[in-house]
Amino acid sequence: MLRKCAFVLLPLLVLGCAGSPGRVLLMKSDKLQAVSTFDLCKAYFLKPTAKLELELKERNAFTATEWSFIDQQKIYDGMREVALVCAWGHPGLFGTVSESVADEVVRKQWVYRACPGCKALYVYTENGKVTSWQNVKAQ
Repeated sequence: MLRKCAFVLLPLLVLGCAGSPGRVLLMKSDKLQAVSTFDLCKAYFLKPTAKLELELKERNAFTATEWSFIDQQKIYDGMREVALVCAWGHPGLFGTVSESVADEVVRKQWVYRACPGCKALYVYTENGKVTSWQNVKAQ
């Protein structure tokens, strides 16, 4: 019974939120202008459609270098956080983004994890740009 409920509720949760990737993917092109670049990137990572790419390119959201890395699903030192989200997505259900601010420097730790016991990938940013990343084995 629980499994049946999960199959019904999960799509509703994914499509239910206004900025959810599922909802963004279903939008018509003329409605995408109202969506944040960050939410467009979350959807683009899941399914890089031509309409999302066109909207991002019309916004001049990324440099040629960032697009090259996004297309390869890779990141580099100095890449902006929004490009990180286009390339690797937003940390999923088992991931997190933690933020700290000190001396006007905003530091974030992005933890990408596919399941509770899975190996984690950590990405570190400062003031909106990737500074480093590392893999950590599950314990």
